[in-house]
Amino acid sequence: MSNDEIQKQILDAITTGKIKAANIILGDNVQNKIDKVESGGIGVKIVHNGILTEESTASEESSPKGKRGPKEVNLFVNENDKDGVSREKEERSRFKSYISGHKLGSRKLSSSKDDVLLKTIVCFFMQWKKRGYVNPNAGGMAIVRFITEKCDIDYSVDRVSIANKLGLLLSTQEYDKEIMGDVSGYF
Repeated sequence: MSNDEIQKQILDAITTGKIKAANIILGDNVQNKIDKVESGGIGVKIVHNGILTEESTASEESSPKGKRGPKEVNLFVNENDKDGVSREKEERSRFKSYISGHKLGSRKLSSSKDDVLLKTIVCFFMQWKKRGYVNPNAGGMAIVRFITEKCDIDYSVDRVSIANKLGLLLSTQEYDKEIMGDVSGYF
């Protein structure tokens, strides 16, 4: 098999997703180098005598369809409403009422342990969980999506940092007792 045939087979295998990464040297003058590219695909550079002769990228089209990562989970469940939409509307209204009543609406959510808005979210989540409103598969990111997308709360750091901090605070059951007393009054 010639170097050209091998190059073609390698390029085909990469662009169809059959192989993910390799570093191959063919003969004395041809080198095939495969690197990850920014788009998340695989790039192939074929260099012959120090000159780039062909370049290919495995595009998103060759990868499985849909989003990567875990499937998004709704924060709330409701026996009468499989996807939790009516519960979500009710709790959105309750949360926004609390936020506006305590003049927290203009604040940006952060991952700081001392952030009042973050402490409030922890207390609300604990109340929701205590009452059986929370989807058991929901994690920190489901809370952040609900707060930022449904309740229109802005944030000052990336949402993953906030989700991680929420997960930590909820796993250690850390909450502000004074805020919890206020939040409990809204249920």
